[in-house]
Amino acid sequence: MDPRYEMEHTVLPSLLFQQTQDLIAVAGAHGARFFSDSYRAYFNGQGMDCPYGEEAFSLCRKEGTEAAVWILRLPQPQSPGHCRTIFMGFRADGAAQDFCAEELGADGIFYLLRIDGEDRRVILGPAQDVIERVPDLMQTALCQQGE
Repeated sequence: MDPRYEMEHTVLPSLLFQQTQDLIAVAGAHGARFFSDSYRAYFNGQGMDCPYGEEAFSLCRKEGTEAAVWILRLPQPQSPGHCRTIFMGFRADGAAQDFCAEELGADGIFYLLRIDGEDRRVILGPAQDVIERVPDLMQTALCQQGE
């Protein structure tokens, strides 16, 4: 079992889709520290030391009036399947969410992965083609869902 992979592909999406309001409240108040503490707790729960300190994480928020996207920067991945950026999107009312990750592929290229609330996973393509536009694209899609 790879605790980092599990955090990025199971635990964090589950938090977003199943505990949205708790995630917004706690991570909103504590920022990147919430995520570094979560990684540490998950690794420790697997009987492993977490190799990442708080300084390896950063969280920025792109807030709009109708939707928000949080951009979580993670420690640089060393193994395929690990992510370096996670995008979490939600409407202001918390009714719709989106989760995308910039994941390292076995070929050394980063790909944009989308995970939905039903745990369906889709590779959207090479991240370099869209990575700078992801927050804006997510906000637009979330706002349209609310119409």
